[in-house]
Order: sequence, then C-alpha cells, then structure tokens
Amino acid sequence: MARQQTIKPMKKVIWVTGFALAAALPAIIHAQLVYAAPASFSGVTGSGLFEVRNGQVTQLSTGLVEHNFPTISRDTRFVAFSSPDPVEPGLGVPPSSDIYVYDRALGTTRRVVDHNTIVFSPSEVDSFTPVTAALSPNNQWLAYGVMLTRRQGIANPQSTRELNVARASDGVILSNPTFGRGPVSDAFQAEFTGLAWDPAGDSFVTPSYVTVQTQNGATQQLPAIVRFARNPGTQDWQAVGVLSTPRYYDGVFPIAAETHLFPAISPSGAGLAYFALFWPDVLGSSRGVTAAVVMANADGSNARVLTTFNEGFYPLGLTWAPDGTRLVIAIAQQATVGFGFLPSGVASSAVIRQVATDTGAITTVPGVDQGYFPSYGALGDLGSLDGVELQIRSAGTDGFVVSATGVSPGSLYTLQSTPGLGTDAFGPPQAFTGAQLLNGIAVPVVSSSRFFRLINLSGQ
Repeated sequence: MARQQTIKPMKKVIWVTGFALAAALPAIIHAQLVYAAPASFSGVTGSGLFEVRNGQVTQLSTGLVEHNFPTISRDTRFVAFSSPDPVEPGLGVPPSSDIYVYDRALGTTRRVVDHNTIVFSPSEVDSFTPVTAALSPNNQWLAYGVMLTRRQGIANPQSTRELNVARASDGVILSNPTFGRGPVSDAFQAEFTGLAWDPAGDSFVTPSYVTVQTQNGATQQLPAIVRFARNPGTQDWQAVGVLSTPRYYDGVFPIAAETHLFPAISPSGAGLAYFALFWPDVLGSSRGVTAAVVMANADGSNARVLTTFNEGFYPLGLTWAPDGTRLVIAIAQQATVGFGFLPSGVASSAVIRQVATDTGAITTVPGVDQGYFPSYGALGDLGSLDGVELQIRSAGTDGFVVSATGVSPGSLYTLQSTPGLGTDAFGPPQAFTGAQLLNGIAVPVVSSSRFFRLINLSGQ
C-alpha cells in the first residue's frame, strides 16, 4: 500500500520500502542570506561561507578556506566568491586569487576565473586579486573587478583595478569596460567594491572613479556609484550613467571628502542603496570615516540618508532583502596603522545588522551576529515544487521506476537517494529534465529501503 505526503516546495523526499512509497521526511527549510565570517579549518583560521536557514546558521563546505566577497545569485542557487591560490614557496609575494562559483543545489564548487601570479624576474612580479564578482540574473555572465599589483622588489607595490564581464560557463572575458583608461590610483580602495545587477539583466552598478569639481573649483577623481550597461546586439559593456555625487572639500582644513561604495539594487529594480563615507582628513588620515547608509531611486535621484554610524566604523557589505523592506549591512571597526586610519575594516570585528528602509531603524538579523559581505538573493529560494507528486512503480526483477507528475518538462531537477537517514547521507545528485521525470527514472534494487530527494533547480 502506498502513501504519499506533500511537503515544503524546495525539496521533496520519499521513502521506498519493498517498492512501495511508505513515508515522507519532514519539511526541508529554505535559505537565502549568505555571508562570510571567521572560521576554523582543521585548526587553521580562515574565512568561512555561511547561509541562514530560518534563523539557523549553517556553514557551507566548498573545499576552500577563504571566501572573499561572496555574492549569491538572484535565484539563490549559486554563490560567487574569490579565494587565493596556495602560497608558492620562495615567491615572497601574496598569491593571486581565483573566482569560484558554489552550487547550493548540488553542493559543488567550480573555478570560473583562474588567475596566476606572473613572475617576470626575481624582482618583478604581477599578481591578481579579484574584488566583488556577481552573476547576472540569468546566470549567463559574471561581472567582476580585479586589482592588478606589480611589485618591483619588496617595497612600493603599484596597483590598479580593472572591470571585466566574462562568460559564467568558462570565465572567458567578453568585455573590459575600463580597457584603455590607463592606471588609476585607488587610494580609497573602493573601486568595484560591491557590484549589483539590475533585475532586467542588461546593466549593473558598481563604484568607479569619476571626475568631480572640488570646493575650490579644481578637479579630483573620486569613487561614485556608476551604472554599466550592455551595448544592444553586442557583447560590449560601458559606463552609461553616474548615480551618486562624491565631494571633495578643499576649502577647509584638513581637506575632507565623501566617497561611495557597496551599491545594491532593490529586488524590483526601482531602488538603489549604498554606503557614503565622509573622510574628515583625507590626506593625513588622522581621523576615521563616518559611514552613512543612503537610499535613492534607481537613477540616483532623491538620495536620502537612512542611518549614520559613529566615526571610526567602516562598512563591509550591503544587500537588499527580498521583500524590499530591509537592507542588511555589515559594519566593522576601521583598520589603523600607527596613528593613521586605513580604507578598510577589521573583518574579525564585523557584525551584520538590518536597516529598515522606511525608518532607518537598526535591528539584529535572527540567528546572525558576527560576519561580513552579506548577500541576499531576490527570488526566494530554489524553484517551487508546489503541485509536484513523486510516484514509484515496480519494474519487476529490474528494480523500480521513480516518476513525478506536475513538473515542468523544460525545467531542470536533481534526484538523490540514500538507504538511510544519517547526516549528509544522500549520495551525489543526478540531474534530469522534467520530461525525463514524467517518463520515469529506472532505479535498480541496491538495498531494502531507499529515500529519494527531488530539487527544482530552475528557480520557477
């Protein structure tokens, strides 16, 4: 006698005994928010990748011990991040970092962009360090910034940043919107720090240097929030609009400045949020920044401050919650050296908080405290399984057939099985189309009982 029960829409699990559908597992809970935080890996402290499941925090196992600038895809299936290569003995310089994509549905990690340190001579070395990387809404493109550092000897490294748009499938660069501009001094360490795609998928926003007029009528280069868009019918991307107005106050002493970073586009595409940093001593760095959360329309108009932090606290991420009512931010103590303040935050001191978009009220995120680089997907979680029913029928001595009704023929699903219910007992997932599941998947008899788990990978 067969018995079947419908459970949560993200995943469905059935238990097969003697070719009969006998029971269903409890609900599989959802996860959307991901972030990085200090973690121990076999006694070595690194930067772990974490996700939040209904207020419960779980560390994700990617096979790597550093997860820099993690950004979850719009459909919440993938997480893009960067991680350094192993240190090469005798090289004497920091290694380059690669960009990876972690698949939450399959539990697999794939390297998309492979950066290698280039040694021209014992005293001349080039290394590559990615900053924020983010997948387009359709997961077709990967936009990312990368810092290129040249060391001629140990002292006085020179660096600049470039922006790339690559194919997410193989990392092949399709466009370099900053090509030909020459080296850019990034004294604020802000360029491409934070990158967010528009829901339409034809543009994204990120900090980039623009020319502004100073208080005394001169010009300066400062990081602003800039929109980059794809040229219709081509694979070229270019800057199409400056969405924020940084400022340089050279009519006062000490000279002050305002810069912008960590932009986030609202799930609907109608809103924009970012951090504004006020530097009270931009040349001497004798005082810390004052960070403010700013919200504006998508074109940068109607910018208003939601909340302001005390001097000496530095932002380490901003993301928009899927319902549009909250921003989730990370804030840390500003790093210092001697008596000077640096353009960075101390990651080990960072905490994650949420800011109401109507009042600016700051509250904690359930289950989360310490962490940095928070990132929300905008479409809930993995695709729905509402109306999907799993079925099983005997195939005689050849085993049995698992099938599903209510699936979309063109969508992609995975099916996993296990003979028991221990922790992480499910075996490697196998991908099937909805059409294949409608026809039925042949399964051999390998044990007296089997559990099956079905996951909709299509985000629909």
